[in-house]
Amino acid sequence: MLQEIDVVINSAATTKFYDRYDFALGINTLGPMHVMNFAKKCGNIQLLLHISTAYVCGDKTGLILEKPYYMGDAPNGRPSLDINVEKKLVDETLNDHKAKQTSEKEIRQILRDLGTQ
Repeated sequence: MLQEIDVVINSAATTKFYDRYDFALGINTLGPMHVMNFAKKCGNIQLLLHISTAYVCGDKTGLILEKPYYMGDAPNGRPSLDINVEKKLVDETLNDHKAKQTSEKEIRQILRDLGTQ
C-alpha cells in the first residue's frame, strides 16, 4: 500500500480557541506530525496537503492569502515550534498537578491558560 499512495490529505483539527493545551497540541500538532511521518514512508508521495485552522494565521487581520509552505517554513516568520519541548511542558504540568491532587476542573483551566501563553 505504501508504494501506491501519491497524495495524502489531512484536515483533522480542533477549532476550539480555548481548548485544553494538551488536547489542542495532540490534535493540531502531534496529529499532523504523525500524518507527515506516514507520508514520508510512502514511496511515491507527490503531495501532502494539510488543511489547518484559521488560528495558524495568528493575530493577522484582513485578507490573508494562501501560499504553500515547505519543510521548515514558519507562517509567522518565527522559528518553528519545538514539538518535543511543548509536549514535555504539557506532560510536566499535568503530572505536577496530578501529584498535587489538583482538581480536574482546576487542571482544565491551567491547561487552557497554558495554551494561551
